[in-house]
Amino acid sequence: MFSKFKVTNYRNLPDKEISFDKLNIFVGPNNSGKTNFIEAFSFLKDCIDSGFSFACRERGYTEFANYHLSIPVQVSFKWIFSLRGFNPLTYELILDIYKEGEIPSIKYERLGYDKKLPGNYRKSRFDYVEAHGDVAEEGYFAFYSTKKQKMVREKFTLSTKEIFLNQIDKLKLSKNLMQILIPRSITVASEIKDFVNKWFIYRNANIDIGRTKMACRRDETAFYLNNNASNLSQVFFNLQNDEKYYYQTNNIIFRMRQILPELVEIKSILRGDYVELIFFFKGARRGLRLSEISEGTVRMLILALILFHPEPPVLVMIDEPELNLHPAWLRVLAEWIKDASEKTQIIFSTHSPDLLDRFTDMLDKVYVFEKNDIRKLNRKKLEKFLDEGWELGDLYRVGEPAIGGWPW
Repeated sequence: MFSKFKVTNYRNLPDKEISFDKLNIFVGPNNSGKTNFIEAFSFLKDCIDSGFSFACRERGYTEFANYHLSIPVQVSFKWIFSLRGFNPLTYELILDIYKEGEIPSIKYERLGYDKKLPGNYRKSRFDYVEAHGDVAEEGYFAFYSTKKQKMVREKFTLSTKEIFLNQIDKLKLSKNLMQILIPRSITVASEIKDFVNKWFIYRNANIDIGRTKMACRRDETAFYLNNNASNLSQVFFNLQNDEKYYYQTNNIIFRMRQILPELVEIKSILRGDYVELIFFFKGARRGLRLSEISEGTVRMLILALILFHPEPPVLVMIDEPELNLHPAWLRVLAEWIKDASEKTQIIFSTHSPDLLDRFTDMLDKVYVFEKNDIRKLNRKKLEKFLDEGWELGDLYRVGEPAIGGWPW
């Protein structure tokens, strides 16, 4: 599970470490930092998926620095992971921003345990990797030497144009390091990369329903939705036509019947080189193509596929899942999110009081974004309202200061 995150000097975000649960809900007015937080958090995934240069370019190179600060400035990130079989691990990254419009340089990196381990335990474990701290393009592997009976640091060289996690398996190292150190270090680095690769981040405003409704070209490798969900039909086809996933895919159709009681079936059909989704309803003479289905229904199908994928990702982030959905469907969506959070760590942001109403029983999972602050709701401070029968969305709707998150 992902456990903590801290970012410094990133746009309008406060310099504050945030701890996470299995389910996490962000609320707050526009320009309070919710989307910026998601961008900062996903910086590591973009680096691993597409490279450091791409991750910076997507954020405007220097434009992600706090706009109240003058350049040159440093922006730092710290991700803390609780992975099965490992003590909590930290990956820290510090960037130097020297000039407007130019790609930042990597100032410092460190991958290691979040807390120092007892001496005897450290003898058989990876300890840490540190890079660029004293000299640019120079790093150190730290490990216990049985020969010297102490912790030692072995130097290596690397580029400042790419993060260490993307270089570890390409480094030119001595035979000694290859035999003694690499098995430990590569194992830890690979675990982090594999974990981050299983994050799925969706901004509902970026989902292109027009493209999603179109038949898409056959792609046998598509088993997860891309960022704009344009491959919905293809992903559904691959899951539905794979013996391993067929029955689990029926769960997605079952979930859709919760909002469409007349729905009989959703079938993926191959027509030439293209795949289409067809909805079949009771009493209808023919099936309806995805292009004939309402935008809200398509968005719910996208959410169902994200939340109930047969092989769920380790973490899902969704920005404003309520977009274009009828308020009555938000009750269903809330239950989907709760059910999915039993298997997948979920972070989502919302402006919807109707959706928040359904999380009154989980208000301690809510983070409120306000100017220069991110804080977690405190049940004790809201006890009086809860005893009177108020729901979380009601309090948010009227701008109750104990909740906050309103622009005025």
